[in-house]
Amino acid sequence: MSEDKITCLIYPVLQKYYSALNNLKELNITGDIFYNISKIDAFFAEFRTITLVMQKVFNTEELKAYYVAKRDAILSKD
Repeated sequence: MSEDKITCLIYPVLQKYYSALNNLKELNITGDIFYNISKIDAFFAEFRTITLVMQKVFNTEELKAYYVAKRDAILSKD
């Protein structure tokens, strides 16, 4: 598989990752708890969708096998 194709596959994942981190950047240090809870909530929601996006993007048998192997390797660690 070419590096260009892999890069294109990763763009949606990176966008979700950036969006998740962007929510943390917007935390309010002045202590507005309701605003901060909303941003932390949004961070976790965006971060959880990274897995769903990866599953959707990795749609060939070769990519699915790669995804499953990497997922299992990560989940088997303590």
